[in-house]
Amino acid sequence: MPRPTPTASTTILLLAAAAGLAVLPACNILGPAGYLIAGPEKASALFPLPKDKPTVFFVDDRSSILPSRAVRQTIAQSAEKTLLSGKVLTADLISSDSVLPVTTSERFERPRTIAEVGQAVGAKTIIYATVDAFGLTPDGAAFNPGAVLRVKVIDADTQKRLFPEGSEKEWQVLQITTDTRTAALPRTVGERTIAEQEFAKLVGLRLGQMFITHEARDANPRIGK
Repeated sequence: MPRPTPTASTTILLLAAAAGLAVLPACNILGPAGYLIAGPEKASALFPLPKDKPTVFFVDDRSSILPSRAVRQTIAQSAEKTLLSGKVLTADLISSDSVLPVTTSERFERPRTIAEVGQAVGAKTIIYATVDAFGLTPDGAAFNPGAVLRVKVIDADTQKRLFPEGSEKEWQVLQITTDTRTAALPRTVGERTIAEQEFAKLVGLRLGQMFITHEARDANPRIGK
């Protein structure tokens, strides 16, 4: 029996279906939920750390911008955890806790250089971050945490700056903000402490991500749940 001749409307539908199949592999989202088929894109490290040299994070707060020493250590510890997750070092990552006794003693003697602090704890590479701003609100009303750090990497032996490279700029500025959506501004001391610690973890995450390849579209942790 001969096949029936396709009608004009049937032909149009077949062509449309074929066109849809042709472009399907190039799609980045599937359905209204917007799930990525190919997965999130990767962001490269801004600077590849010397992988075979002991490294330490030195988070400095000489201007007392941070609300507490605990927040400072949370930033450093979160950065350490993030760097370790990237598996870019074959040498030791020295705990930032070892930096505290060294910097505390500066009250009784001349301030040490960044390289000298690194040498004192046995590090060859120092990731130095000085805090310029940190807060939960810009105006006392809106809950919109933000922070600004200036970052550089120093070789402890040569005392030279490894990052940023070149002579154009001494620092890499790192600015961190988060979408708090409808979260209310913390009112009690306990609420503020929790929110500060949560935001400090995010600041440390972003600091550590400067030196590893990571997902570019990873969502910010919620602050002030």
